[in-house]
Amino acid sequence: MDIYSKGFALQPRHLRRFNGKMIAFFDGSKGKIEYPYVMIKRQEGYCPSLLENARVFQEIRTVENGRTVIAERLNHQSRLLTTGKGITAYTYKRK
Repeated sequence: MDIYSKGFALQPRHLRRFNGKMIAFFDGSKGKIEYPYVMIKRQEGYCPSLLENARVFQEIRTVENGRTVIAERLNHQSRLLTTGKGITAYTYKRK
């Protein structure tokens, strides 16, 4: 099983591949991945938080690429699972 398949449980180190994608948290705030940080949008501007922090990683509800949900979590205790949509694996083209 790889990161592009459906049902793969993501770890904080796997979010390196989703650099530049949007994240929604359980409290309703949104942020953008700039690995190893998440730039969380606040009223006073953007606030960086470390993705490797277990508390920040547990607060992630969805990872989105535009309107497509790449990964989602049902509640705080469940794992962050990929949906198999949005990101395509690199394919080699023969000449």
